[in-house]
Amino acid sequence: RDLFSFINQSSVNNKSIKCLMNECNTTGIDVNISVNNINIYPNPTNGLFTVKGKEIHLAVITNMSGQIIKQLSINAEQFTLDISEQPIGVYIIKIVTNKGIVVKKVMLK
Repeated sequence: RDLFSFINQSSVNNKSIKCLMNECNTTGIDVNISVNNINIYPNPTNGLFTVKGKEIHLAVITNMSGQIIKQLSINAEQFTLDISEQPIGVYIIKIVTNKGIVVKKVMLK
């Protein structure tokens, strides 16, 4: 019942509902920027892949256990990363831009 009276308030929007459902970001960093602004190719990769996007400052690659594989400060709209020394599998790349954080998966085959 409390949920329905909360939803009926005029100040409620999609973000408010997501926060109510514990799916919101309370850090103040926008993690929902369009993934179309960042391109990673080729994916799947043999180890070398390119990241392309605007206003990128940092790239962090982790394995599925959360261990940091690489961390790079970036000052370019396009750069190449090499994870060929890593075991075959799925890796997470977090890209920090002026507008927030983009998280994508990269598959190493």
